[in-house]
This record gives sequence, C-alpha cells and structure tokens, in this order.
Amino acid sequence: MQHAVQESTLQLRNIVKQLFEAAYSSDVNSFEHIATEFCYTSSTIKIGTTNESDSDDKNTGNGLVNVSTNGYERKIIRNKAIGAIRDGNGASLLHISSAGCNIDVIKWLIDKCPNLTTLLDKQGQSPIFYAIKNQTPRQLEVINLLLPYSDINKCDADGNSLLHNAIKYNNVSTIKFLISKGCNLNSVSNTFGAPINMAVTTENMEIIKLLVESGANLNLNPSNNGIPPLVYSSASGNFGIVKYLIDKGCNANETDPDGWSALHSAAEYGHFEIVKLLVNSGADVNYTNKNATAYHLSLNTHNQQLINYLKDITDPKFTQLECRQLSIVDAIKLSASARFEGKQFINTKQWNRAKSIYSQTIETIKHLSHDESIKNELAILYSNLSFVCLSLNELSGSLNAGLKSIENNPKWIKGHYRTAISYKCMGDDVNYLCYLYEAAKLEGEGGPLWKEFSDNAERIRQSKQ
Repeated sequence: MQHAVQESTLQLRNIVKQLFEAAYSSDVNSFEHIATEFCYTSSTIKIGTTNESDSDDKNTGNGLVNVSTNGYERKIIRNKAIGAIRDGNGASLLHISSAGCNIDVIKWLIDKCPNLTTLLDKQGQSPIFYAIKNQTPRQLEVINLLLPYSDINKCDADGNSLLHNAIKYNNVSTIKFLISKGCNLNSVSNTFGAPINMAVTTENMEIIKLLVESGANLNLNPSNNGIPPLVYSSASGNFGIVKYLIDKGCNANETDPDGWSALHSAAEYGHFEIVKLLVNSGADVNYTNKNATAYHLSLNTHNQQLINYLKDITDPKFTQLECRQLSIVDAIKLSASARFEGKQFINTKQWNRAKSIYSQTIETIKHLSHDESIKNELAILYSNLSFVCLSLNELSGSLNAGLKSIENNPKWIKGHYRTAISYKCMGDDVNYLCYLYEAAKLEGEGGPLWKEFSDNAERIRQSKQ
C-alpha cells in the first residue's frame, strides 16, 4: 500500500509540473485535460500546501478531492485541489498563466477558482503583477481582464506598485494604461521611492516625460525611501535627464536621505558639465554635509578642471574647512550607495552604467584599502564588476576583477565563484574547477556550489577520457 501511495505521489508531482507548463503556454483544452488527470490521481492521496483543515470555504489546505468517472471520461467535481497548487515561490496556476498571458486558461481559472485572483505569492504579488512582466502584445488584454479583481494601487512586499513594476520592465504602453486607469503616480516603494525615482534608473526619457506630464511629484522626498530623481541622475551622469528635471521644476538643492545633494553627487563622480548645470540652476556650492562641500568631494576625482572650478566659486571659509580625504565611514557609505545603484542598473540590463558606477567607486575608495572594512567593500565591488564584465562578454576584465576580489578578501565566496566562471567562459577547465572548489569549500559541504563542483568535475573528467 505504501509503495502504491509513493508511486501515486511521484505521478502527481509529474502532473503538477505538466499543469504549470500548460498554464503558461498550452491551449485551454490541453490544460483542462491535465487538470482532470490531476484531480483523478489526487483522489487517492492527501494533497495541499498548508496544514489547514479541509473546509469548503477555503481555497487552500489539505483535502481529499472527490472525482467520479463516467465511462472513460474523468470529471472534476471540486476545484479546490487546482486552487491549492503552488510552486516554490508560492505562485498559483493563475500566477503562471498570467505570466504567459495565456488568456483562455486565465479565464478558466477565474471561473473555477475566483479566489486565486487575489492570492499573493511569497513576494506579496498577485497574478496581475506577473502579467506586468510579460512583453507580448496580449499583455494589456490580460491586465484589463485581471484589473476588476485587483487594487490598482496595491503594492508587493517591497512596496512596489504595478506602476513601479511596469517602469522596471520599460513597458510604456502598460504605464500609459495604468495612468489612464487612475493609478497613484506618487506611491512610495520601500526600496525605490516614488515611480519617478525608478524611472530615472531606466534612463528612458519617454517614461520620465510620461510620468512628469501626468503629474508625478518631482520633489517628493520621503525619508529613507530611495534616492531622489535629481540626485540619482546627477550621480549617474545623464546630462539630458538632469537638464529635463531642472527645466520641469526639480529643486536644484535636493538631497538624499543621508543629506547629500545633487551637486555633491555630480562632483563626487566627476561629472563636470552636470556640476556647472546645477550651479547655474541655483545649487548651493557652499552647502555642507558631514563637513564636506561639493568641492571637497571633487578632490577624490583628481579632475583638476572640476576641482579648480568649484574652488573658485566656493566661499573661502568653506574651502578652508579641513580639506579631508574620504573617511572610512563615508567610503563605506559610498560603496553601499554604488552597490545599490549598480544593482538597479543590472536589473534593467544597463551593463555599461553598472560597470561605470562600480569602476568609479573602486577608484575613489581603493586608496583606503589599508582598512579591513574597505577591503571587504572592495571585494564586493570587484565581484560585482566581474559579473557585469561577464555580461558584457569582457572576459579579461571579468577575470581581473574576480582575482582582485579574492586579493581584497580571500574569504569572499563570490570572488572565487566569479573567477571560476570567468575561467569557464575562457575554456580553462582546470582553473574553473580550482576556483569553484575554493568557493564550494568556503560555502560548506552540502551547498549548491558543492553539487556544481561535483557535477562539472565528473563531466569534465568524462570528456577527457
């Protein structure tokens, strides 16, 4: 009996896999056939994803599924089992069909399991969030289908709204649709701040203009929630966006949650033309944060033209403040900021922007590498740079950055792993396995890197025979 149940369980898992695949891309008849097979198989064993008791008014939990047979046709009597299916991220079949914009299956699931429309996955996202990620022509049709069951301004676990997500995926038509339906243009994400903050990270001027012209607040600056648009674009060096934001009324003296101004940011990264634009737009050159003006931050760029310009226009009593080099604390904050900005560029596949932000920050703080905490920061920055170079197919740069990461912190797993992958892409199996082994050893036995090492060591061994 136990053996039979085990076989049924394995069969059920295989059917569930087929269900998810069918939900994403198959026609509704194929999906319904697999769903019927699932309910027939699950009628012999307990199913579900939680420890809740079986009850008719719940759409999740354990419960026997009742099915009947009529000749050779298997008919679903209850749909609770279908509604209870989740993947590892907590996504339901409706999440997956929405991700695939599989409209007929979506309609079938809404009809049979209406509670799925508001079900949240582990990231706090309902099915409509999954539709936002899709780039097919049917996306708007799916969003329009799901919207009556959704709160257009509901946010996920990170505080990101549907509008935030549409911006993240550079989906202009979806952004226009959400705005036409009255979405909140100024909802604040825990990570990115307002939608306009996220828009500047994409550097998509069409999206930025669309938000601004629809009423986005350029000077909304809630504490500890993202970097203000002007500060971010000044740091990233996009002159066109900075000019547009200023022309549309952005406060030239805007500061981030840590008190750094747009002028500080432009000076820190050596963006001379943006510095001049900000100054000519009313930015206060004498504004001091943590005992530093924009002039002081420019000293770390070694851009003499920029340094001389700021020194000439800054009040001497401010330039005569302790003309300090970057402190350890500020260097760590700068590194954290660069990692945050770099991650946003990576999320939007702006590899060159990410490479620039990591490289500039490394150059700015590496003279402080006598400090152990700075070495740790450099190890992280170099491993991130290695990943970006690999994405740009710059294998030599990726390898060099990986080795630098290890040099700064030999215990940083990602340094060894990035180096290993660089060697793998260069066709050097021996060094690939050597550095992968070091990464796996640091991770500890039983981890995914051990499995990757074992599998690839065996694969390479067999290929050499």
